[in-house]
Amino acid sequence: MNDIHVLRMRGSYDPRQLEQQIRQFWEQEKIPQKARIRGEKPFYFLDGPPYVTNPIHVGTAWNKLLKDTYIRYYRMRGYQVVDTPGFDTHGLPIEVRVERELGVKSKREIEERIGVEIFIKKCREQALKHMRMQIEQYRNLGVWMEWEHPYITLKDDYIEYVWNFVKRVYEKGALKRGYGVFHWCYRCGTVLSEHEASMEEAYKEVEEDSIYVKFPLKDRERTYLLVWTTTPWTIPDNVAVAAHPDIYYVEVSAGEERYILAETRLEILETAGIRYEVIRRVRGEELEGVRYRHPLEGLILRDLKDLRIVVSEEVVKPYEGTGLVHIAPAHGEEDFYLSQVYNLPIINLVGKDGRFVQGSGKYEGLNVFDANPIIVEDLQERGLLFKIERIRHRYPFCWRCKTPLIYMLTEQWYIDVAPYRAKLLELYERSEWVPRRIGEERFRKWLENARRWVISRQRYWGVPLPIWVCSECGYVLVIGSKAELLSHLKRGREPPELHRPYVDEVILNCPQCGGDCQRVPDVVDVWMDSGVAPWAALSFVSLPKAPKTPPADLIIEGHDQTRGWFYTTLVVGALGFDALPWRRVVVHGFVLDREGRAMHKSLGNVIDPIDVVKKYGCDALRLYELQFTVWEDSRFVLEEVLQAYRTLAQIWNVYRFASLYMELDRFSPPNNPDMHIREMEVEDRWLLAKIEVVKQRYVEYMERGMLHKALMEVINFLIEDVSRTYIRIVRRRVWEEDVEKQGLYTALYFALRDALLLLAPFVPFITEAIYQRVFRPFEKEESVHLCHIPPPRPTLLNHELLGDMKVVKKVVETAARIRADKSIKLRQPLTALYIHGDEQWVQRLRVWAHVFRDLCNVLSVSYKPPPPNVVQREVDGVKVGLDVTISPELRALGWAREVVRRVQVMRKDLGLDIEEYIVLHVAGDDELIAAVRRNEEYVRTETRAIKVIYHTAPSERAREWRIDGKPLWLEIERTACE
Repeated sequence: MNDIHVLRMRGSYDPRQLEQQIRQFWEQEKIPQKARIRGEKPFYFLDGPPYVTNPIHVGTAWNKLLKDTYIRYYRMRGYQVVDTPGFDTHGLPIEVRVERELGVKSKREIEERIGVEIFIKKCREQALKHMRMQIEQYRNLGVWMEWEHPYITLKDDYIEYVWNFVKRVYEKGALKRGYGVFHWCYRCGTVLSEHEASMEEAYKEVEEDSIYVKFPLKDRERTYLLVWTTTPWTIPDNVAVAAHPDIYYVEVSAGEERYILAETRLEILETAGIRYEVIRRVRGEELEGVRYRHPLEGLILRDLKDLRIVVSEEVVKPYEGTGLVHIAPAHGEEDFYLSQVYNLPIINLVGKDGRFVQGSGKYEGLNVFDANPIIVEDLQERGLLFKIERIRHRYPFCWRCKTPLIYMLTEQWYIDVAPYRAKLLELYERSEWVPRRIGEERFRKWLENARRWVISRQRYWGVPLPIWVCSECGYVLVIGSKAELLSHLKRGREPPELHRPYVDEVILNCPQCGGDCQRVPDVVDVWMDSGVAPWAALSFVSLPKAPKTPPADLIIEGHDQTRGWFYTTLVVGALGFDALPWRRVVVHGFVLDREGRAMHKSLGNVIDPIDVVKKYGCDALRLYELQFTVWEDSRFVLEEVLQAYRTLAQIWNVYRFASLYMELDRFSPPNNPDMHIREMEVEDRWLLAKIEVVKQRYVEYMERGMLHKALMEVINFLIEDVSRTYIRIVRRRVWEEDVEKQGLYTALYFALRDALLLLAPFVPFITEAIYQRVFRPFEKEESVHLCHIPPPRPTLLNHELLGDMKVVKKVVETAARIRADKSIKLRQPLTALYIHGDEQWVQRLRVWAHVFRDLCNVLSVSYKPPPPNVVQREVDGVKVGLDVTISPELRALGWAREVVRRVQVMRKDLGLDIEEYIVLHVAGDDELIAAVRRNEEYVRTETRAIKVIYHTAPSERAREWRIDGKPLWLEIERTACE
């Protein structure tokens, strides 16, 4: 053999020490930098920018670990991968944090007490501070991205991309300003877009009162319209009641009162226990124009004239409520639409702070939700409350400050998306989604109903809306860049940055009349910041082979982004650039706590991934989370990370075992495993065939977005196929001397090397450590992360051997079940295993005889029918028999093996090297002593004992054991000679 041979791995798996050493190696040798610029083919991976308001938790960690794994994988496939991380640094989450720090209670305080400039500076400081904190946390998780040069949404270069998009949309005629009913957060004092209010995290399960109200008919005593609502606070703004024109309504007599409601909803009276008689039955269209009195007249100071029934097919649902709908155009999108059709007045007694304004009478100054019980009480005192029901339903909350949202009539800038639905769907069809059902069932349906995107926000820390309006002629000037801004400059200085208040001070020259153009005070919806990322992020990339334009080859984000980032990037692509923003979308689930709840500070269930790393190591966390099914929600159980750690320790020991014996026999690997194929036993050739299958499936799963399945292919190979099967088969071969092992070591070397390369993207630290200790002298790359995913070797893929091994395992499992039924331990040798039946299978299994002997722990294998007293089972047409008779000789051999196992434990506890010799001292039960004497040569060979000394009584240093209830004392001492 060559002078250079495999050296053994020393020491047990210690992730803290190991990971620190590997970090130092990467830093000293600049391995991440070298990995970045490798690769001939460009690959655009786009990192969706996370908010920078909080430290990361195990859920956000999972997101980055998925991304890091794919970045590493594609580098190992020969791509030069864009790995520029992004950070979303604008928006209300930052503002809310700064408000708390400054003790701000309202928007007015920001402008009058703090000052917008100081507030903006504080927001910038907060954003950058938390960005740096997140970067450090992600680095600690072994995430390799270009942390020195991230794309940051607060940068002027980035802001210009947002401005450019707004200008493009304006030039298309899709940017509009108008009144509408939008979700409004009165805490933040701003509107929310439809997709923001529809995100999963925006909804909470709430329990509240729904009420049935009696609206008195005008000029008819004790006759009422029955109306149902879950928002009593909107009743002061009621201007009409809507009926469906095509369904039947009934007027019923119930005692001294009469009620009008949909015939389909009479069950409301029945469930209330009210006896009634139908007086008349009319179609809804006949009710149009019927007048009624406001149920709160006298309590609110507004015009209450001309309240009447209107008809609508869209607003009224025949099987909801009472079939009569209370209409408040200022607080409902459909209500607002109906007001335009019928020219109804629009009354809004609610201010932007969520409180009733002047004209609200007794409710003036009350928060709308605080007013609810008071309004209900007033209705009850007036005898106009028909019924109260307690209901549970999902209600939208501000995703930023968690305040319940209200519908509010406001004037906003918005993008009219509806005319571009066909374009959105066309672009979507050109993309690939994993899993496809999320694209089809969620995203497609959302696109089919896309309407308008409200982009203006009445806040401070964000991209300023680049719209200037002439105070003289009303001309709208939309600016697309800083250069264009300066070209129109009339008064004011060049802004030091493109934020408020600096851009607010810039007066532009009106191209139409020469008047003063002043900027509208709004900022842009923060979702537009991230929406332009596919285009803006590329301007921050420094790779020589980076693409110049989207689409991104891959994005990976949570399923909550179907109505968030996935949607906004596609809208930007469709309306701004007529281009697809991404080709492939992998959608992942959420990480929940052990009870299945979302992780929130308020619940006290947030788990810091760095705490997990300190306890179990970075790779253990990575292995644990990357086993989660990508697109499903998963529960994080801290104790289960321990199992991931144990799996890594087991993998470490597999490589340690292989390297140990390769060093002892001075094995030097050939260039190709084919060179020693003739010297290999059947199990060696099976091992090489198996890793070929694993490689094929691995690439297939990775390319299909099934990262978790790819990982488990490698883990199962190393644990089940190598550790629990192959090593059990070959352990005696590697232990014996004067046996040809070149084929064995060659198969094991290449199988373990290929598996290590496949595992490297998932657990980068342990794979680097093993690579440096075992494989580096024979491989050209200085790091495992500079290697390529191993190519297929078709000549090694032997499907017949793979099929044979499946049957071999079933035979072994059947023999194990026979043992279990007879309560016989596996370490107890038995006389014979019988395999017979299907002649074709019997012939194919003959070459596996030595495998059956080792795995079934039998002295012989027969391929003939057994004697009548032998226990038999059948599996896949093959009959398996096991002679379970235990002779005194077999019992003694079984006990000897139990002794060997205990001596091996003691050798390990003493830290003895495998080559070290010992003297073994034995005392104890006479039968056990006799068993050792009878099998002494076997015991000495297996334990490397130069001699065995028998004692009638144990020494004080001896360790006591029990074998089948019999006492045994063992003592071992080192010896320098054989």
